[in-house]
Amino acid sequence: MIFYSSTLSFKLHRAYYPLSDVAGIYTPAVVVFRTSHSDGHELYPPNTKYKTLSVISVAAIRDPPLTNSTPPDYSRPTDRNLMLEKIRLILRIAAKEGHRKIVLGALGCGAFHNPPERVLECFLRAFREPEFAGGRWREVVFAVLDTEKDEEKKGPNGNGNFGVFFRGLHGVVV
Repeated sequence: MIFYSSTLSFKLHRAYYPLSDVAGIYTPAVVVFRTSHSDGHELYPPNTKYKTLSVISVAAIRDPPLTNSTPPDYSRPTDRNLMLEKIRLILRIAAKEGHRKIVLGALGCGAFHNPPERVLECFLRAFREPEFAGGRWREVVFAVLDTEKDEEKKGPNGNGNFGVFFRGLHGVVV
């Protein structure tokens, strides 16, 4: 929850919104001043050397209609295409701003209910496109929460977002 742990909330002004479907906001020099939510969201001590990072904000599709298949898919092909365009936008902004190390998330797979298997496929497809392939990135990390409630189904082999992304990305070179 970088929004609540950093200066990001102070930098994303209301004037920037609403965004069009394929638009994003690049915010450089975001200072992280709190611990993670799971660590109590405490302020770092005053003598801490604060981390500074850049953030690309792109909204996922909110509550898209899904099929009843297992795993679910987007009911409308236009939603899958829109998600792919949003992912391309994130990668283009990162590349344009010269970032070689990027941290990504399971875009829209939490509160916005996008199907993790399909979002993962969109990420993999984008990374395989000539524009983004071929050693452009020094390091790509996916930070994905484990959304599985059942303790026995958590982890890399689980059914939650973490399990889906771990299995789909483990060992993949981009």
